[in-house]
Amino acid sequence: KGAVASTAGNVIIQGPAGIGKTVLATNLIKAIQVENGKEKSRIGKISAQSLNKRDFATLLEKITGGYLIVEKAGNLSEETVTRMAEVMESETAGLVIVLEDTEEGIANILAMNESFAEKFTEVITVPEFSVDDLVEFGKSYAYEMECVIEEKAENAIGPNVEWMGTGETVDA
Repeated sequence: KGAVASTAGNVIIQGPAGIGKTVLATNLIKAIQVENGKEKSRIGKISAQSLNKRDFATLLEKITGGYLIVEKAGNLSEETVTRMAEVMESETAGLVIVLEDTEEGIANILAMNESFAEKFTEVITVPEFSVDDLVEFGKSYAYEMECVIEEKAENAIGPNVEWMGTGETVDA
């Protein structure tokens, strides 16, 4: 078997802040691990700001052949992006890198280095759903499960979905 670099198949997950991009990335990786029969491959997670302070090649040694999630990737420095692009060309045992951030943050770092940008061949854009969208999803799901949501319950769903999105707690 020859050397395997990380020159393609890397993933971008972009969308509004606080929508669950890192959770999506982790679950996507776990599904890929199961599909490929590599459940034991390592998953690393690091913020862009922390990665800017570390040597990417040294960090890579700990997760070679696994997965690295870079949170708030738009905060990567140009120096870090350049170093990552170089190291991704070398033997990584097929390490997959997942960048997550807002669309603007992702666009900023991809514009820094064409070689780096070309390595991210998969893009997932997570939309921001309105309360009405989420209520409709709930109603559709209930219908698919052959359930009926009474009007009183339906009227209560919207305010509760809206409250859940605030991150506030309520005293019972």
